[in-house]
Amino acid sequence: MKILITGGTGFIGSHLVRKLKQNHDLLILTVNQEDLNKESDNLKYIYQDLTKPWEVKDEPIDTVIHLAHIGAFSGSEVSNEVEANQKVAQSLLEYAKNNGAKSFIYASSGAVYGFGPNAFTEDSPLNPANEYGKAKVMVENLVKNSGLEYKILRFFFPYGPGTPKHQLFGKLIENIKTGGEITIKNDGEPKTNPTYIDDLVQGIADCLKLEESAILNLCGNEVVSIKDIVDLMAERIGKKASFKFIDEDPKGQNLMASNNLAREKINFNPKIKLEEGIDKLIKN
Repeated sequence: MKILITGGTGFIGSHLVRKLKQNHDLLILTVNQEDLNKESDNLKYIYQDLTKPWEVKDEPIDTVIHLAHIGAFSGSEVSNEVEANQKVAQSLLEYAKNNGAKSFIYASSGAVYGFGPNAFTEDSPLNPANEYGKAKVMVENLVKNSGLEYKILRFFFPYGPGTPKHQLFGKLIENIKTGGEITIKNDGEPKTNPTYIDDLVQGIADCLKLEESAILNLCGNEVVSIKDIVDLMAERIGKKASFKFIDEDPKGQNLMASNNLAREKINFNPKIKLEEGIDKLIKN
């Protein structure tokens, strides 16, 4: 299978590329000139700034995996995060349809749900609480109405070796190491079920075999509070975490989901427990 990937040099993308290049031909869009010299028999890097006019030459593909997101940490100066991601998705969808792609896999997020007291399912109402979540909802709608077979995957706090410092687990580790204060709601919340990177990547790869459109939550099995995560990290690092506790309405503060539909559709079965995953993250 020939797959075009955006975000292939990022945290999730680099792990995914290592897995997929064993059995597929990959075209990776990048803005790093050094990547252009890393080609191999089934791995090709193509220069394309996603915020600029589309310049990628036509090339037959089977699938697009869209991992990239234009936002505060993309390095791009965009005035409207929703509009920027809309334009990128429109270019990708047009390219996919013009070059024979049969399916489109989009990396969405649990952020599309907002927050709530109970585990979200794929048919839960969407109520994004920030521009990131709103941008994800916008692109989801474009993908669903594209006419292509689609898999929309809603990720829940991916973590593991290589986690960027601006993401939740990276921020928590940095604060513990530097003595920075960590804000905790209601003596421990919010609660979530984070996903170890190897389990997440396996889920994405398994979607390549799914011959129907689907929206799936990809999340871990263990529901934990942010305080639980920090305490475990601090123990492994060997430093005491500094907390700031604030009281808020205990209802609606959580971001956790059910992965039952993913288990049914792609046999999604996260294997790495939080304690093991944090060990791997800290040691990296």
